[in-house]
Amino acid sequence: MSKPIAKISKPRIGVKADTADHIAQARAIAAQLQLPLIEESEFKAYDFQLLVQEDYLGLVDNAQPKTKPLLIDFLSAKNLWRQKAGGQELLAKAVGCKGNHKPSIIDTTAGLGRDAFVLANLGCSVLMLERSPIMSFLLQDGLRRLQSVANFVHLRLQQADAQDYLAKLAEADRPEVIYLDPMYPHRSKSALVKKEMRMLRALVGDDQDASSLAELALQKACKRVVIKRPKLAEPLLPKPQIQFSGKTSRFDVYLK
Repeated sequence: MSKPIAKISKPRIGVKADTADHIAQARAIAAQLQLPLIEESEFKAYDFQLLVQEDYLGLVDNAQPKTKPLLIDFLSAKNLWRQKAGGQELLAKAVGCKGNHKPSIIDTTAGLGRDAFVLANLGCSVLMLERSPIMSFLLQDGLRRLQSVANFVHLRLQQADAQDYLAKLAEADRPEVIYLDPMYPHRSKSALVKKEMRMLRALVGDDQDASSLAELALQKACKRVVIKRPKLAEPLLPKPQIQFSGKTSRFDVYLK
């Protein structure tokens, strides 16, 4: 019998300014997120600190305070490499983006925003939904910096629970494609996860409602639902009509 998946306790998070010049901004963010504003001497009492700096917001893992903060940088070398290296090819095929056809897409599990950015960069109109208020703040900060250097109009963000948002979606606002990349529960202690994914998991959990979200997406999408899965994982819903597989992950496509 397999062991039950351990529940992740809610992390303790505080907001901290890196210098005195940013205390007012940090205080405003703390009030908006209903988080404590912390001093340098207090950080050990928290799991994470949302660090307010001159150029960006970053999330620091207080267990590893000397590592780089988690931040959303759509123009990072890693993201730009994905554009040039053809890493978007399978994703583009999965959502039906080809030639002059650039579908409208709702990304219901925005997370770090990487797949949404790839799709928007291809010319698709993408709305990111993110239910974690802290991840939404980080994504909004990344969008702010992206807009400061490029007139990038295809990518938008809404802080919302995807199930609530889709349930209330008006007929006229239904997208051609709904995309899901749910957090996949890791059952093996040997499965090492990158630092940024560990932090993301701590904030958003394991998306235990992924199956019900997928079923709702099938009702609301006009043309297709695309679900990203680890390559060897069971489908979230039965019998996808199309599958596009890469080295470590695949896209299950459900056509309407």
